[in-house]
Amino acid sequence: MTLFETDENGRTKEAETIKVELNNHNAAKEFEVFADAILNNKPVITDAREGAKTVEVCLSIIESSKTGKIVRPNYNF
Repeated sequence: MTLFETDENGRTKEAETIKVELNNHNAAKEFEVFADAILNNKPVITDAREGAKTVEVCLSIIESSKTGKIVRPNYNF
């Protein structure tokens, strides 16, 4: 992942690259817990609002990567 930051004049500073390991993501367990909640009528751990916050963060990251500027997530929903 490459992080970009701009100075006070809007110029992009030197990019910082961070290595991201994807082999430790626990998506399988997330699906297992979600399926268990549906099949056994249990409450979900993460509700739709938390999911929407995750999407908002991802959209902010994409916009930031396109513009080279800091984009703060908007959680007003």
